[in-house]
Formats: sequence, structure tokens, C-alpha cells
Amino acid sequence: MGKNAVDIASHVTHQDGMESGTPDVVVEEVLAVRRRLAHNVRELRGLHGLSQQELADNAKLSRSTIVRLERMDDTVTLDTLVRLSIAFETSIALLLA
Repeated sequence: MGKNAVDIASHVTHQDGMESGTPDVVVEEVLAVRRRLAHNVRELRGLHGLSQQELADNAKLSRSTIVRLERMDDTVTLDTLVRLSIAFETSIALLLA
């Protein structure tokens, strides 16, 4: 039996770390913040001339964490945001702007 649109939407919502039944507007806003963060990390990494590995080393994170963040493949913890802000010498607010 194939998945219908509701099943797929529920799966996507669940994969994004949101509880089933979360309003679509909340899910969209979370995805928008993740897109901005991924974009800003790539941009700042480029401006600082850092490879993913170099950023990971500076932020005391794994390279796979940086890859997942830039691809929006995973949720981001507060700890990761703090480490990135320290590595880039910027605020968390700027990372999310």
C-alpha cells in the first residue's frame, strides 16, 4: 500500500522534530530558521576561508555535524549554536538572522 499525502506530511513533520499535529505555520517557520542557519553557516565559513573540517575543529564539533547542519538534515542543539557563535565570534542571533 502506497503512502498518501497525509502519511508523507506526518513523516516529514516527524523527521523535522515536530510533534504530529503541529500547525503547518509552525513547521514552516522552523524550516525557514533552519534554512537561514544553514545559509549563514555556509556564508560565514566561506568568509572565514574555512573548510567544514576546520570549522568543526574550531567549534569542537564533528565534521558530520557541520555537514548535517548545512544540509538541514538534523535538528540543531543550543550547544551547537553556542559553539558556532564562539567559533565565528558572532552572536547566535546573527547566525539565525
